Amino acid sequence: MIAIVCAALSIYILILLARAIFSWIPVDPQSVWQSINSFCFRATEPVLAPVRSIIPVVQLGGMGLDLSFMVVFFAIIIVWQAIC
Repeated sequence: MIAIVCAALSIYILILLARAIFSWIPVDPQSVWQSINSFCFRATEPVLAPVRSIIPVVQLGGMGLDLSFMVVFFAIIIVWQAIC
């Protein structure tokens, strides 16, 4: 049972990292990368949205830094290290 949870957390970490990478690069709407980007968004947004409602985006000049991503990422890493 713990092995399944560890594997699921590892996969979710990879999906979070993929979402971060896709947020930095433009993706052509007609490419296969768009479907992967869409999947990453749909898989991570249900977890990130509630955290984002508590921790707002920090404005840094003309950019916004989404701290909810880092909070969720590090929380999952801590849980993963504690049980795996």
